[in-house]
Amino acid sequence: MQETQGTGSVLGDEKAKNRDVEVGIENLNKLTLFGLNTSQNMLSELEQISYNTSNLGNTLLRIPGLFGGKSTFGTKEKSNPGFLGLFSSSTAIIDSGIKFAQGMFQQYETVQKTSSGFLGIGGGTKTYQNMKPLEQEAQDQLNKLYKQYLGVAGQAMEDLGFGAKDLNMSLIDSAVDMEKFNVSLKGM
Repeated sequence: MQETQGTGSVLGDEKAKNRDVEVGIENLNKLTLFGLNTSQNMLSELEQISYNTSNLGNTLLRIPGLFGGKSTFGTKEKSNPGFLGLFSSSTAIIDSGIKFAQGMFQQYETVQKTSSGFLGIGGGTKTYQNMKPLEQEAQDQLNKLYKQYLGVAGQAMEDLGFGAKDLNMSLIDSAVDMEKFNVSLKGM
């Protein structure tokens, strides 16, 4: 009786040693170690993103005109009441921030000019946007963060079992979405 203990399987081979549970435990240990390693790697990457985001914030705070205040484009905010309400005009910076345009991060300000004209003739409102490349240090930090976000997202997709095709399509979709990147910072 002692000789045959631990033998047999669900398939009925009473002489074969049953290693199903041992193999299961080994596989579970491998998955747990893999998951732990993945979690530690992901945590490390997310901590790095947090650190780099803080650095980016400090860099952005040093850029004149990005959060409002004095324009770096030379725009002067002013208001002219005109004469008896006629010929009044104003210039105001209504927005400022960062956008992705022309293949790079840009600093922008949106300006609104309003004039009353004479007896309602010739007046109107004109809105336009001034843009220039964001300072190089901020460009570099934004690009680094963007790549880190894509790397973490890609690693998470791989860990969840998505294939390279899914990953590539996701990255392509993210790149297209960059053209919609626009962050208003005025008044922050």
